[in-house]
Amino acid sequence: MPVWQLLKRGNYMKKAMRYAAAATACVLLTGCASENSTGLVRFFKEDYFEQTTTTQTTTAPETSATTQTTAEPPEIGPVDIPTIDIDDSGDTVTIYSFTGDINTFMDGWEPMSAGVAFEKIDVESYYSRLDSILKSGKGDIDIFVVDQDHLPKYISSGYVLPIDQIGDVDTSEMYYSTIQDCTYENEIRALPLSLNPGVFLYNRTVARNALGTDDPGEVQRMISDWESFKDTARAIQSRGYKMTPNFTDMFRAFSGEAKRLTDEDGEAFVNQNALEWADTARTMYQSGLCDNNDIWTSGWAQGFTNHKYLGMFACNWLAEYTLPGMDSSGDWAVCRGPNAYSWDNNYVLISSRSDNMTDSFRVIRRLCIDGSLHYDNGMIIPNNRTEFRDESGDTALDSLGGQKPYGVYNEVLNSISTSVGGSEKDLDRADTFVRTMTEYITGHSSMEEALAEFYSQAR
Repeated sequence: MPVWQLLKRGNYMKKAMRYAAAATACVLLTGCASENSTGLVRFFKEDYFEQTTTTQTTTAPETSATTQTTAEPPEIGPVDIPTIDIDDSGDTVTIYSFTGDINTFMDGWEPMSAGVAFEKIDVESYYSRLDSILKSGKGDIDIFVVDQDHLPKYISSGYVLPIDQIGDVDTSEMYYSTIQDCTYENEIRALPLSLNPGVFLYNRTVARNALGTDDPGEVQRMISDWESFKDTARAIQSRGYKMTPNFTDMFRAFSGEAKRLTDEDGEAFVNQNALEWADTARTMYQSGLCDNNDIWTSGWAQGFTNHKYLGMFACNWLAEYTLPGMDSSGDWAVCRGPNAYSWDNNYVLISSRSDNMTDSFRVIRRLCIDGSLHYDNGMIIPNNRTEFRDESGDTALDSLGGQKPYGVYNEVLNSISTSVGGSEKDLDRADTFVRTMTEYITGHSSMEEALAEFYSQAR
């Protein structure tokens, strides 16, 4: 079993740092992962390990890859007048999940008039079993959890209820992309359990030697867009460094739009962001500005200790959970990358078969709306901007050399336009696209040949 799948097991808050450090040590000391794993590495589907982590008006970022101005969000309709028949005949809220973190977050809390039952299924079989349960019409299921890349499939299905028609969903404190991604046909059908902003994690020693500074603001200005990113990569190459250990993580950093590979008719379609990633990756790889060491390979893991790379695309939990277990902890910092992106969020949905809708909503309100479930060190980011600011704004992390990352995380979350694909087909198509484009990036095919192969496989 790949290491990243193993790390999905168990409670994230209790085990993440231990598993991550062990996994990294494994590839560092024994080379238990291959130097170059092929394909998209299913971290798009099931990332490193399970994610659990003044009133402002929610505004929408521009969808441009580099523009960060904001606009008013679309109307999402009334949220406080139920238009469905509320069924509260049950006495238990049954929750299906592939992670035990939802149980940990609730910490024994139960809604006023119902008990809570948890059904945890191993991630390898979770979605097939979930589909079977939903389609069978048998058994109790009130709430279920899905990851970021499966969200489009389920919110567009007939197996979920509009959360905003069961209770009042106050969106004023939520980040814009979370509302956008969870809304289908003018209804809010899911809400994120926690947020995982994508960042550029860089080594302070390499930054000082190669760039003359390790200040996050200064480093960010040098990689503020993809042209600047490539220019900086060329500059540090002359000093003996490379930019990143791979180009596959970079695909995620091209923002959620890159993963939208299906048109309105359900046919495969390659968007401009995805093509720009392929060209940027080819330029960097063939110029020796990055390597081809996929995540969890020994080459990737050695990047934490060998001072070969400026940094890597990562997210809040890698900076805050994985680094403390490494010898280089404290010699790192985070900044916003060329694009704002989400690494992977988990989402909570109410089943259309729920017989305890009101208490299911109470669970979701506690987990996903009021922002009360967090840890004082800021490792869990709630979808509540004021709560996040008040509890984490002044938190300094030793693993990041004393940096207070709240400002970086908040900027990224405020700038994300979308985190998900637009179709349930996009998950497999993203996998196929990166796999076929790797042939182009590494010089083994032309762009035309790689695209033809993608369209052939993506039918």
